[in-house]
Amino acid sequence: MNVTVADCLKLPTLREAQLIAGAKGLKRAVSSVSVLEWPEIHLLSDEVIIGNELIISALVPVKDNVERQCSLLRHLRSMGSACLVLFYVGIFIPRIDEALIAVADEISFPLIVMPCGRMDFRYSDVITDVVEYIHTRRMEGNYYMAEVMNSIALLEPQKRNINTVLRLLADRMRCTLLLSDRYLERKGAAAWPVSNQWDYQMLLQRLQRCKDQLKRQTEMEIEGRPLTLWDVPVPSKTHRGMHLFALDEFNQLKEEALQQAVDVVALFLNIWDKGTYYDGTDALVDAILTDDPAKMRKLALQMGISIDAVHTMWVLQTAEPESGQELTESQKLDIILKLKIYLQDYHKIVIVDSHDPHIVALTDGLVLEENVRNLSEAFVESLQKEDYDVRCCIFEELNNTSETRDAYNRMVNCFTELCLTYPQRRVYTDSDVRFVRSCMDCVRQGEDFVAGCLLPIHKLQDVTDGDVLIETLCTYLLDAEANTQRTGTLLYLHKNTVHYRLNKIRNVLKCDLVQMPAALAVYQAAAIYRILKGF
Repeated sequence: MNVTVADCLKLPTLREAQLIAGAKGLKRAVSSVSVLEWPEIHLLSDEVIIGNELIISALVPVKDNVERQCSLLRHLRSMGSACLVLFYVGIFIPRIDEALIAVADEISFPLIVMPCGRMDFRYSDVITDVVEYIHTRRMEGNYYMAEVMNSIALLEPQKRNINTVLRLLADRMRCTLLLSDRYLERKGAAAWPVSNQWDYQMLLQRLQRCKDQLKRQTEMEIEGRPLTLWDVPVPSKTHRGMHLFALDEFNQLKEEALQQAVDVVALFLNIWDKGTYYDGTDALVDAILTDDPAKMRKLALQMGISIDAVHTMWVLQTAEPESGQELTESQKLDIILKLKIYLQDYHKIVIVDSHDPHIVALTDGLVLEENVRNLSEAFVESLQKEDYDVRCCIFEELNNTSETRDAYNRMVNCFTELCLTYPQRRVYTDSDVRFVRSCMDCVRQGEDFVAGCLLPIHKLQDVTDGDVLIETLCTYLLDAEANTQRTGTLLYLHKNTVHYRLNKIRNVLKCDLVQMPAALAVYQAAAIYRILKGF
């Protein structure tokens, strides 16, 4: 349960103190004690006043300036302080002005005065008494989630942010807390003690490099300090992929306490901070591809994006069609970040996120005169160097979200056949997808229709070395794009052997393999043959 201002007034050291104003704030939570010796408002930052503090002061520097006293009281209230306990009234401050009392009542900020004219009351006595009482109450019950949430609710709106929440939790747990998004970018931090300094950017970069080896609890050394690093996901539908890291230097953090901290952060993000750290890209991609126009327009407006400007879509397949082995979430995030950075060099609008087993990128027109297929092939090649075996489909000149959705569904419905038809490719265009779809439509027409489509293949099968010729034909047309040199490389053949086989195929089919429309029929036959063979 919370320790309140009212509870503190019952302690021996504060029993003789008098509450002279702000009685409506007696239920304000007290989590720590601070001494204020230099009450200059411009110096009282978040690092000095962290919220829910019982402030002790004699206000000596402003003892004769009631206006500054009133301004200070308002500022302490806005910073989330619990109350102000004034010492040595009648010695330094002559008396408590009615104006100060009126302000305290107005803002419901408890103003407590120690017995006037007496120097025998010491700061240290009150500090020790209050701190020990807080510690005792905390030891009586480990469940503090409700306590912290109540403290957050009592904060001023401008003070109610994630850094304040982390500060409350860090002080309660006595460890440093760091909140990151799914890209391992810092979204909030609170050191414990407050004076503890960490290079959070360096820490997150290190975690980025070893993220696949991180466990929930990892022993490591950071900046020469041995510690236990806790890594716990923050469950939230509106802040996907957030992580809370706890740096425990003294090996005192308990699993239960950490889980409560995670629950507090999740509740805060869901209740008070629904949009600050949410980039919305996954929801926007989902809204576009599942035909939810209201949600799509709302998210686009929040993100400042013009949906009408989106004309190109990249779809990366992150699972092998045959094995179905998908990349880990960490690997997907790595590719998402790489693709986002890559596309930002060529587009003004870049939306990248995962959707089911795919990674989808939506962009506007190219800023520079570049070939989209060349760009996609270069990106996929860079991923292959990092052992990412992905395939990519690119769709250009999409006029609206309906066309974008149709293109995506078209690809999903024939992706396996696309890979069977073009096994050597890693990048496919919309024309490739449409062609494979047309081949699948032919297959659905029935056995007699398929037999007519496969007539060129049947003619080659009747030749003695028919299987070899069929393999050469399929490689030449579907893999090498009618390039003889490339065909020889793929089949490990001398170019003269390739020429010999191609000439034999031409003689059997009575077709030179490039003249339309006869060549189209042969090309379609090769594709349907591969699709059927794959099944």
